[in-house]
Amino acid sequence: MYSRSSVSKTYRGISPTDKDGRNGLRNPERGLRFEIRVGELPGKNIDEFACSKWPFPEYKQDGVTITQAYCYLTGYCEAGIADDKLAALQKSFDRARNCGVKFLLRFAYESNRSSPGPTSDRVLSHIDQLREIIHKNIDVIYVMQCGFVGLWGEWHTSVHGLESDSGKSSAILRSALEMLPSGRFTQMRRAKYKKNNLEALKAFEEISSSTAFGDKPAARIGFFNDGTLANSCDGGTWPDAPFSTHGNPEFDYVCREAPYMPVDGELFWTGHGERFIAGLTAAERFCLHHYTTFSYVHGFHKLDKDNVEWVIDDWQKQELPEKVLKDRRLPVSDSYFDAAPRTSFEYIRDHLGYRIEVQSAEWPRTAWPDDEIKFSLSLINRGFSTFINVRRPFFTLIGTSGQIIEIPTEADCRSWQPYKPGDPERKPPTHKVSASIKLPQGISPGEWQVGFWLPDAAPSLRLEPEYAVRCANGDIPWLEIAGYGCNVLGNICVGS
Repeated sequence: MYSRSSVSKTYRGISPTDKDGRNGLRNPERGLRFEIRVGELPGKNIDEFACSKWPFPEYKQDGVTITQAYCYLTGYCEAGIADDKLAALQKSFDRARNCGVKFLLRFAYESNRSSPGPTSDRVLSHIDQLREIIHKNIDVIYVMQCGFVGLWGEWHTSVHGLESDSGKSSAILRSALEMLPSGRFTQMRRAKYKKNNLEALKAFEEISSSTAFGDKPAARIGFFNDGTLANSCDGGTWPDAPFSTHGNPEFDYVCREAPYMPVDGELFWTGHGERFIAGLTAAERFCLHHYTTFSYVHGFHKLDKDNVEWVIDDWQKQELPEKVLKDRRLPVSDSYFDAAPRTSFEYIRDHLGYRIEVQSAEWPRTAWPDDEIKFSLSLINRGFSTFINVRRPFFTLIGTSGQIIEIPTEADCRSWQPYKPGDPERKPPTHKVSASIKLPQGISPGEWQVGFWLPDAAPSLRLEPEYAVRCANGDIPWLEIAGYGCNVLGNICVGS
């Protein structure tokens, strides 16, 4: 007789002494991101520097899987978007899919103060035109930022003053939300812009855990801070005293809503804004405002327009002691600092967005066909934020000949907060995942691997391992097989 006992395993986080333990995890929809121009026509590049670089392979060690994708519509301020422009944009989406990456997409018209600008009617007609291509490629769009208006799509200083007319600007926001599939996010440059435009639409409400991730407009608008830590007011993000700190109503509003929203940011370009920004200061802000992504381009000499060492170069040299992080109640695994110092850059790179660390798991040691067996797992999210888009985890059974049995769970990865919103101690909760399955009659006897699989929700990407989530554990191997990307928890013996 086989024993009916259970396997009960505990796991540790990634240690710097592990193989690739100093590298970033390659995980989707989170982390450092690039900035690339997309949909550009030959000879029409607004910024050849940004258009010519798709540097994902060069930064594989940093796990970059996302880029801000700027699509400039400057040439169409007085006309519909031409077919060749839409074809060029589709080509960019296809390239992203082939690279196994996603876009943080933004449309804009005005790249400098002499750029022509569109009327609100023109913007609305373009949004109508873009609806089809957005829906077709939503699988590789992480978030579509609500650009369209003003310089760089940041909703200020537009040629026609669109941001100053609440009727026109709110109509653009409403259309941007309507062009996206249900439940998908956009972002706005300032909390004030979100609040004022939703009030104009009679749709403003402050989002909490009970209303998060729904279809209401307020639940679908996150934030992008394109002046993060640039100066005392974050480059105009928080223009009212006391500026970028608690007590500023906009700042505190973002603190309350950010746990349920995508939050992106960037430094100013090299040579602009603050020269010295401590990595610890940045990490505290990223944790407080639950940053999911952040620009690797601004302030880093190898990717910025100017080949001059700047803020991110400093972060790559600054040691960040474990004790300081714990004193500031920032997330950290017990294994993260084993036998090696970490830099500010490593810490920020590794903790932007989610960082899933399995703590323990349990399942039967042996089982037979027709047995009802249960799998359970506990995990901690060590990141700055939770998941943003829908993602459901599965347990898997992986046979020696490559057979895969999927075991669905009821868990929603978006509920895996790194700490309870509003908790001043930022104590990380333990999240539980469980599932059961009746083993099929024809299951092959022998040793099967038990996996934990977190695939992309899009059918087109579900069996693309580049879009599945790797756990931040040094003792959980990653296995790519038959289109699956699984975290291997251990083994189960199936009797005959």
